[in-house]
Amino acid sequence: MNEREELARIIASKHTAAAVDAILAAGYRKPRTITTVDELDALPNGTVVLSESYRSGIDGTAVSFQRWYDGDWHRGARSGSTHPDNFLPATVLHEPEPQP
Repeated sequence: MNEREELARIIASKHTAAAVDAILAAGYRKPRTITTVDELDALPNGTVVLSESYRSGIDGTAVSFQRWYDGDWHRGARSGSTHPDNFLPATVLHEPEPQP
């Protein structure tokens, strides 16, 4: 059973409120969207975001950026840093757990 079929089964077997609870319990979370530089600055090093406005020049696909240890945002491996204004809004794909 694929994810779509599993979700359809959960919804079909529940009333609306119970379906919502079951979907959240199954792990669904709305992707977090970052729209300001202040929100971006608050993210820890190691965070990965997908730009909703910055697109690859080759085929127009969305581009991901990672915040490196130096606090700068880099596109892909070994690329130069990019100013956050160039790729907002962005969806958070990965946010590392805080280190003790």
